[in-house]
Amino acid sequence: MKKSNFKQRINACLFFTSLLCSSVVLQAQNYCSSTPVAVHGSLSVSGNRIVDKNNNPVSFAGNSFFWSNSGWGAEKYYNADVVNWLAADWNTTIVRAAMGVEDSGGYLSNPTENKNRVKAVVDAAIAKGIYVIIDWHSHHAEDNEASAISFFQEMAQTYGNNPHVIYEIYNEPLQVSWSNTIKPYAERVSAAIRAIDPDNLIIVGTSTWSQDVDIASNDPITSTTNIAYTLHFYAATHKESLRQKAQTALNNGVALMVTEWGSVEASGNGAVDTASTDAWMSFLATNNITHANWSLHDKSEGASVLNPGASTTGGWAANNLTASGTKVKSIVKNWKQYCSDTDTGGGTTNQEPSVSITSPAANSSSAAGTTIQVKATATDADGTITQVAFYANGSIIGTDVSSPYTQNWNPISGSYTLTAIATDNGGAKTTSTAVAVTIGTLPGGGTCTDLPVWNANTVYANAGTQVVFNGNIYKNNWYTKNQSPATNSGQWEVWTLVSSCTAINATSASTEIKLYPNPSSDKIQIEIGDTEDFSRVSILDFQGRVVYENKITSKGTIEIPLNDYNEGMYFVKLSGKKEVTKSFIKK
Repeated sequence: MKKSNFKQRINACLFFTSLLCSSVVLQAQNYCSSTPVAVHGSLSVSGNRIVDKNNNPVSFAGNSFFWSNSGWGAEKYYNADVVNWLAADWNTTIVRAAMGVEDSGGYLSNPTENKNRVKAVVDAAIAKGIYVIIDWHSHHAEDNEASAISFFQEMAQTYGNNPHVIYEIYNEPLQVSWSNTIKPYAERVSAAIRAIDPDNLIIVGTSTWSQDVDIASNDPITSTTNIAYTLHFYAATHKESLRQKAQTALNNGVALMVTEWGSVEASGNGAVDTASTDAWMSFLATNNITHANWSLHDKSEGASVLNPGASTTGGWAANNLTASGTKVKSIVKNWKQYCSDTDTGGGTTNQEPSVSITSPAANSSSAAGTTIQVKATATDADGTITQVAFYANGSIIGTDVSSPYTQNWNPISGSYTLTAIATDNGGAKTTSTAVAVTIGTLPGGGTCTDLPVWNANTVYANAGTQVVFNGNIYKNNWYTKNQSPATNSGQWEVWTLVSSCTAINATSASTEIKLYPNPSSDKIQIEIGDTEDFSRVSILDFQGRVVYENKITSKGTIEIPLNDYNEGMYFVKLSGKKEVTKSFIKK
């Protein structure tokens, strides 16, 4: 292993010898013709966004170093050359120094070496004008609170006057209480920092490996300002359900930062999940969330960005990068640069985009089990659309980044309000007018026998005329003859799909059922009245998975506790002689 490394190091030395002859490559100011910190200055929290010195929402993309622990193999990358290379070649705008704490070789057993590694990265980041996270990389920080306070006091005294620096005071708490364990720890460490540094960002880890941001958002830290919360994900393991938790936290008004994410499984191994990674990047871009990829290391695992033996001073060629490294470099290098204030002198106001849902039609109905294609049009007068996100009853169902903007949706029975949010290249967002739809089954199973079947020889002169064709109901938008609804329906087409022939308007039984309180934090009650129409009650989550089921043994009111459920949208399904579905929000 050492012999092969020796040859690679010789090549690296030759590479850097030639590079020094054109040092402008490493000195290039490639962020808005300047550096990120020169452009944006001090970061702060405003509502659920991290904003710059001009109070504009911003997000940055970069790299997290691996554990700094002595003897773990990644300490060799904690140097200025690596930071310089990332800033110049990857367009990295933020790095994270992940200082191991309680594990072997970490800060508690070897404070000087670990602290010096962190300082090497922080000093280099400041010199390059990029942001840097000082990370207390621990799973048990509450057990070493005094050490954390002492460390961050020193960091605040050393770096508190530099807008580059962000304090991450707890990497990944395990499954411990937010309100009783993590929050009190964070409040005391934050107070120690604030006594020295009154304003640099502080990032606080959340329970369950920094995934329960929704729980933290229900009991946020209010004792100090400029607090954001840590969200971690690994794309092959964590998908839409975790994004829903993140969206809940944003909706509750807290700011998030993804200080660690991987393109592979949570174990650090496995193949790159490209589709899931792209979905996460769309979510982060839409919500202006900063992120740092795990990890800058040549360890033989999927999450590493470097192949074993890669240079410890940068200068990496394509064959030095793992599959994850190749994907991550592309993301980081092409992450949005927020140059509008610099380029225009602050004199141009970004116009908001426009967006509208074109399908399904408002107040239309479809059968349960049907795949529905939600469509939207979006335009931006002074720029481009970067994403359209689709929502049903306030929960995201998907995103699209190119026109035509569409999302396939497979809802269960119930009533839904659909919206679309368009984001432009300046970060402005617009929400469409809501479209109400109903999903269910027609009593007895409808056959559309009351409507005429489309005929190619018939003239349909009056707009809004409904016909049946291939099991669906269509209506015409203008005069038509011999234009099949199957091939001439959709945006700007003569026919509009109204519903499936097995579609419904909600049954009258639905209006007789009462569900309250809604939203609720602890329990719901369902009044079914004096009826024997229902024999079973179920609760389904937003993805249609049954999370509760029980027999109905009496009339009147059913009470169901919600203490064990995560926040979000759920559906109550009553079944038996009749079937009714109602939605509720667990808060």
